[in-house]
Amino acid sequence: MSVWRRGIVVVLLFAALPALAQQAPRAATPDQVEQAIERGKKWLYSRQKGDFTWEERPSPDPDGKPWFETGGQWGGLTALSAYALLATGESHADPRLAKAIDFLKQADLTGTYAVSLRIQVWNQLPQTPEVKQLIRKDLKKLLETMNTDGDDKGQHDYSAPPKGYSHSRSNYALLGVWTAAQCDLEVPANYWKLATESWIANQDASGGWSYKAPGKTEHPVTPGMTAAGVATLFIAQDYLYPDGNIKSPAFKQSLDRGMKWLAEHFDKVATNERYDRDFPYPTLYAIERVGLASGLRYIGEHDWYNRISAWLIGQQMKSGAWHRSSVETGSVAQLTQDTAFALLTLARGRAPVAFAKLDYSPNPSKPVDWNARPRDIANVARYISRQVEREVNWHIVTLRSPIEDWHETAVLYLAGAKAVVNPPLSSDDKAKLKQFVEEGGLIFASADGSSKPFADWYRKLGAELFPGREWRKLPDDHPIFTTQQFPSTAWRQKVNVLGLSNGVRELMILLPDGDAGRWWQAGGTSSRIEIWQLATNVHQYAAGRESLRLRGQTHVVRADEAIAPTRTIRLARLRYEGNWDPEPAGWKRLAAILRNRDRVKLEVESRSFADSLDGFQVAHLTGTDAVQLDSAAVDAIRKFVDSGGTVLVDSAGGSAAFATSIEATLNDLFPGVRLSALPPEHPMLVDDKGKPLEIEYRPAARKIVGNLAGAARVQCLSVSDRAAVIYSREDLSAGIVGGTTDGIIGYTPSSAERMIRRLLLSVGK
Repeated sequence: MSVWRRGIVVVLLFAALPALAQQAPRAATPDQVEQAIERGKKWLYSRQKGDFTWEERPSPDPDGKPWFETGGQWGGLTALSAYALLATGESHADPRLAKAIDFLKQADLTGTYAVSLRIQVWNQLPQTPEVKQLIRKDLKKLLETMNTDGDDKGQHDYSAPPKGYSHSRSNYALLGVWTAAQCDLEVPANYWKLATESWIANQDASGGWSYKAPGKTEHPVTPGMTAAGVATLFIAQDYLYPDGNIKSPAFKQSLDRGMKWLAEHFDKVATNERYDRDFPYPTLYAIERVGLASGLRYIGEHDWYNRISAWLIGQQMKSGAWHRSSVETGSVAQLTQDTAFALLTLARGRAPVAFAKLDYSPNPSKPVDWNARPRDIANVARYISRQVEREVNWHIVTLRSPIEDWHETAVLYLAGAKAVVNPPLSSDDKAKLKQFVEEGGLIFASADGSSKPFADWYRKLGAELFPGREWRKLPDDHPIFTTQQFPSTAWRQKVNVLGLSNGVRELMILLPDGDAGRWWQAGGTSSRIEIWQLATNVHQYAAGRESLRLRGQTHVVRADEAIAPTRTIRLARLRYEGNWDPEPAGWKRLAAILRNRDRVKLEVESRSFADSLDGFQVAHLTGTDAVQLDSAAVDAIRKFVDSGGTVLVDSAGGSAAFATSIEATLNDLFPGVRLSALPPEHPMLVDDKGKPLEIEYRPAARKIVGNLAGAARVQCLSVSDRAAVIYSREDLSAGIVGGTTDGIIGYTPSSAERMIRRLLLSVGK
């Protein structure tokens, strides 16, 4: 019996309790997810019929029941399969999909499930006038399946005209209507009111939902149906209360009770335990949509994607298909549905996270006003997805979330209208924020209502986290304005943007006025388009435009303390008056890499030129401003080199000011010795087998190095037949941090890491 025959709820989103799991389940690795998706796609394509559909019949069965995929829901299998494949990244131009899409364009679909799934396909396509018209037609069909009077008012049936209802049908229909609304099609305002009133009235006393209203069904309350109820309220909230202020006590109470039920019964999700009305794969997809649209990383205490992805990897069959049984039993239709739902869950759940919105309440029992515009950054993420033609997500984290959760994005977003002073952020909270930034992240904030108290508090926070750094208005030639998708020269209105930099990249950004959150919350982009484009540019600046990381992928490396080092390398960071340490986390990360991969302990200490460098094999000198080393500093470098030490010098961020000044010093360091190209056979430029390393530059550097891209431009001073001083005009310091911030003139993180690792291993012998 198929999913539709049993009337299972599929999809949508819900908000849940903000509790945090201290020990989150281990997720499947990104490689495992990728392999599972590839196998699942291959299986799904293998079940495509000769007419490029997934239907069991070439036309609807005139005697088929309204809930059968061969009857009233004919066309739905093809819509679901095409939707799953598009969501995994398959191109709509692929001949196999293009012909399936052509079928969907021509087919006369009438069923609520089938039509709502077809809208999901349209939503994955370029939004041409033809596609907009297709969405408009399907929206009309879905609206016609809603009961507008009687006891069933606000609920949908299998088809039009409605003669009954179920929460499953209504959930599907509302998903389709919501998708149409997201595509800027007009939905009758009364639609959301009718749906909301009906779902609230049909809620079970436990807080969950069943197949129908209490007393009208023998079926139990389930996670899938409850997700549908909470999702309906959550979605309707955007349209009934666009300012984020829920004015109805009944609405909020119903939402809270539903969220509580879901959190308390999450043990029925992604489990081999069987229970009445158990439909695991559609339920997983429903949970996935809940988590992504609500933005919550956790449902209650459960990391939903970690739990789901691990379970799905374990459940996939050798053929690549998924099914509730451990063997391929049942109809092809059953296998097709379960496999499509599994693919959707894995693929959409792992989409890159554009922003993490921070609940910065110091005391969780006394939340601050961090979420007055609950859909602000959610709408931004949706806008970015449209612009880059790729799904990107967002999620909510708290001060108590593991910092690894924060690092699933490059941008941590804060919004508010008040200073956080009662209670204030703790020293641990501030240390965590600083760690996130130093490890490559960016904190981005907007003052709700152009609040001066919030803006002042945020600026003060930046000064505390990064002493000596000064806030300034971003210049017109900043990479955020010039090298991202939307150059500011085309904006009708300027946007006031303040930044706090380490001389290499922005650490914190503030929109002190303009009330950006108001425009993002409202959702319309026709007014103040600059605000939307700025947010896109900030995301692209911090994350890079070329290779967004999928969920689960991270540049952060932690040392495995269980690995015992077999040798030690000591490195001195050369300290002077000036910006000598713009990227302190880089060497911590490289130390972890050396320990984990090479069983090498890297001891890093800062030393002034007046300190002894005895016992160090390597010294590192960097900066972002012009630097003038006095005679004592020059003598210290000479003494270190004469004793056999190696000095590594790089211009952090690719700073021209530092490069010009230090090159003059280096060329005068040893009589008759000038900077020259580092020999290509030097250990820094070859792997452990003597083959040249793959060298890549960041986008900003490629514009400068031009045809030299692919070859390192590292120079050296050769003393006593060895490269004693190694110098890079292009950045290495930010590279070993691992972040992908734009505007840095230097090597990619992987190239910087490879070169410095090879250098250290060669001098540490």
